[in-house]
Amino acid sequence: MSLSVLVLERPGRWRLAGLLLVFTASLLPAVPLFSAWGDSVHLLSPEKLGKFSILLFKSLATSLLGGIFGLLLGLSTGIFYAFYDYPWKKPFLFSFLLTIMVPTLLWSISLNNLSVLSPFPVYLFHGYPALILVTVMVTFPLVTASTISACSGLNPSQCDAVRMAAGEGRLLKLAVRYVLPAAIVAACLGSLLIISSPGPAMGLGVKTAVTEILVSFSALYDMKLAAVQCLLMSGATLIFTVSVLAFSGKRPMELLVSSAKGLAAKRHEKMSRLAFYFNLVCCLVFVAMPVTGLVLP
Repeated sequence: MSLSVLVLERPGRWRLAGLLLVFTASLLPAVPLFSAWGDSVHLLSPEKLGKFSILLFKSLATSLLGGIFGLLLGLSTGIFYAFYDYPWKKPFLFSFLLTIMVPTLLWSISLNNLSVLSPFPVYLFHGYPALILVTVMVTFPLVTASTISACSGLNPSQCDAVRMAAGEGRLLKLAVRYVLPAAIVAACLGSLLIISSPGPAMGLGVKTAVTEILVSFSALYDMKLAAVQCLLMSGATLIFTVSVLAFSGKRPMELLVSSAKGLAAKRHEKMSRLAFYFNLVCCLVFVAMPVTGLVLP
């Protein structure tokens, strides 16, 4: 007898108390920031506020663009893996998932090395385009893993029925619609990892909101100003996250903890060939190229 974690989703009197306990525990580290807000908000002059707001907007836009590209690529890779059989299927997936364990700072160092060693100017390795590329490198494997996990909840018999009745295209559209909520959550997680980490931006020489906060308390030693900036950034990222989760639909985590046996990947002449070349290009761009930038002198 197995017990699913979805039992926690059942209605009960303890749910409200449990939610309040979780939110209280998560907000406790921010209590000193809130206590410093009243005494420190005047330190953020209109000029500083405008500068920080621009950096915050650029940070959110960069994370959003990188998250969208990572969502599209990871969603395609996960769907291909779940539905079709193609050469080098498992090695491709292993190489993608292996990049999750790589610190994000190393990707920015890799792009810097590639920009120096490249015989011609590559604008994709500089500035905000490079930061977007790093965001894609982080979100892409997360979305791939969540999509494959969510596809395990699909019923094989129903998928075969749709394939015979409406064709391969209709089946893929319905599958994408089914796994999209879980994929969006994974893309949001990857985007937040980049927007909250100063490493990639500093490695690429890009000014973002989190690097400005780092300068405030490490270079200027202005802890109160850094506290106000942290609160502003936390509020913006909270709005960003809630908006994304609201768009993703209701209860997307159900897809990630499905207990179904999963689909049996099938050989399809056209789609299997497309899946192989798509995975090959993604492996060259998001695995081979960054690793080359790290190992070259």
